[in-house]
Amino acid sequence: MRIVPISAVIMLMASTAWASPAVTDTSIDHTLATDAEVSSGDTQAIPPLPLEIKTQGDITYVTGGVGDEELRMLLNKGGDFNMHLLLNAKGGDYLSNIAVHVTDAKGTVVLDVSDAGPYLYAKLAPGKYSLEAIRHESETKKISFTVGKGTVSRNIVFGS
Repeated sequence: MRIVPISAVIMLMASTAWASPAVTDTSIDHTLATDAEVSSGDTQAIPPLPLEIKTQGDITYVTGGVGDEELRMLLNKGGDFNMHLLLNAKGGDYLSNIAVHVTDAKGTVVLDVSDAGPYLYAKLAPGKYSLEAIRHESETKKISFTVGKGTVSRNIVFGS
């Protein structure tokens, strides 16, 4: 039996196995599965939850639009609502959890949403309205608009 000094073994290993170029196996899918996919054995995408259309008094509304699927669902429902509101930051980032209060011409609050965004769609009766949007109780934006036969679309930008 021949004894080889450890330094020679280390040099041999460094010059062969560890010094060889890296091999990339392109046959492996490196995407991550969700917990639900792993537990069910299903590797297909989980379908998004349907948007919840809510009613407050006589007003029907929906808010959301976070993520591509939810935004697609919301845009598909857009024709059912005559007031479209987009809430975003000065840099263009979408915002959510915005408090929105809509009052009619008599000063009556007709819609009060505490967690709107980034989109808020509502079906309002024809008339004049004022809208107040509050972000983090520190920044308030106010707009006025009139609902007629068509759709009223407004964009409120915070941080400007």
